[in-house]
Amino acid sequence: MNQNASNQTAEETPAAAQCPSPAPMPEKAGFRHLPEFGTLCLGLAAALAALGWMGLALAVSSPTGGLFPKILTSHLVLGAPMGAVQGAKYAALPLWQNVLFNGLVTTALICLFNTLFGLSVRKIFRLPFLQETFQGIQVDAQRQRRTWARFGIFGIFAFVFIPLPLTGPIVGSLLARFVGLRYWGAVGTVVSASFASILAWGYAADKVQRYLGSRVLQFFLWGLILLTFGLAALSKIRNLLWPSRREAKAEAEEGEAEASLDLEWEGKEEEEGGNAPRP
Repeated sequence: MNQNASNQTAEETPAAAQCPSPAPMPEKAGFRHLPEFGTLCLGLAAALAALGWMGLALAVSSPTGGLFPKILTSHLVLGAPMGAVQGAKYAALPLWQNVLFNGLVTTALICLFNTLFGLSVRKIFRLPFLQETFQGIQVDAQRQRRTWARFGIFGIFAFVFIPLPLTGPIVGSLLARFVGLRYWGAVGTVVSASFASILAWGYAADKVQRYLGSRVLQFFLWGLILLTFGLAALSKIRNLLWPSRREAKAEAEEGEAEASLDLEWEGKEEEEGGNAPRP
């Protein structure tokens, strides 16, 4: 009898040690210990820096003041490389300002997306109208996982660097998590790859503008746009030719994406977020 009691006590001790503290920290203090709090601060700082720079240039009637809204629009609609190519069209804008401005914008987008998505998975903060968007991005990332996961961090870097349909920093952020990178490792890799992409495409476009002229650069820009949308259209046409296969595969990948990502976040959130309580 004593031996059974002793065994029972020994079995219960590890479980008790894993239980959360009976007096958890306040919700506000807990959020400050989550990695999402860091990316929220970094994203807001980058966004304020970019908007402040643009507003100041417009206020002082700088020659580059009217260019930043156009670059920002291209970046948001067509992606970071297209924003860099758009900035290279203007001789009045130095290359370093073009790269830095687009870098601030992409840092803000990446950090704020990871913050909202991370808090949504933790069930701390959810926006209903974003849930379907998040779900679709999960499915896209899960589809790309089979191709890029074998290359690890270098595959994530290349995935974000190359401006093709269904690539880029947003899907790349989730793909990095699927591959197994920790929160800050995933964010750092995606931000670095996005900066490298901006620098490479901005530098190439700047040289085209300088040595071949703005007309050639215009063809270069439209060629990239047509290539991107053309590949996306070919992908859609291919899916339409096999609708039953496409729908079955999409449903399977959707369920797999939700289950996989939720399990990965569940397993890592204690390591990354410390003892922060989860509601």
